[in-house]
Amino acid sequence: MKALYPGSFNPWHAGHQDVLDKARRLFGEVDVLKVTKDTGLLSTYLKDKDYAVIVRGLRNGQDLEFEKSCQYWYEDLGITIPIVYFITNRNLCHISSSAIRSMDGLK
Repeated sequence: MKALYPGSFNPWHAGHQDVLDKARRLFGEVDVLKVTKDTGLLSTYLKDKDYAVIVRGLRNGQDLEFEKSCQYWYEDLGITIPIVYFITNRNLCHISSSAIRSMDGLK
């Protein structure tokens, strides 16, 4: 079963790796997609692909609410591939790419 783990991953961090490791244990093959504004919508990318599931990670309730909204948009865009959510390990749930970027700006 082939899975897709989409995201900007800007920057890639231990929380992303945790979700990827969990997904690989379950699905074996997981492609990681770095999305840029030039690549277009996920729905366009998926048209000619054979992914069985989309992988997403959750750190907290705010992520759940965000992902729920995304799920509705995916449905509106015609994405019918199931989405599987992995909860990040508790010792990594405070890490986010935006926090890392803001900390990096303090240097």
